[in-house]
Amino acid sequence: QHHNRKQDEIARDLQISLSSVEKILARYRKDSQGIHPPPTLRVRGRPRILQVADVDFLVGLVQRTPDMYLHEMQEELRELCGVEASLLSIWRALRRRGFTRKRVRSDLL
Repeated sequence: QHHNRKQDEIARDLQISLSSVEKILARYRKDSQGIHPPPTLRVRGRPRILQVADVDFLVGLVQRTPDMYLHEMQEELRELCGVEASLLSIWRALRRRGFTRKRVRSDLL
């Protein structure tokens, strides 16, 4: 229904100049997908395995038991949340939340 609107109607309804409507439509046609969101807002790559609630759970573990190893956190996450995540995923999630000192036990490497 909106695809058949005339440019002067669009300009009047949006209270902008006809030349602005023409420029916007020209750019839309040129890009064929319209105006793109800035790169920082685009979703890139594979979705994260750990959801916000999972990371909140991990943060709670760290706060309750600061000396807990990553592999222990991994086990808790698996058993209590049903989430399989690698040690690296857990470490990265905690790092994004500001934790920097969690390490993997050396005998697990």
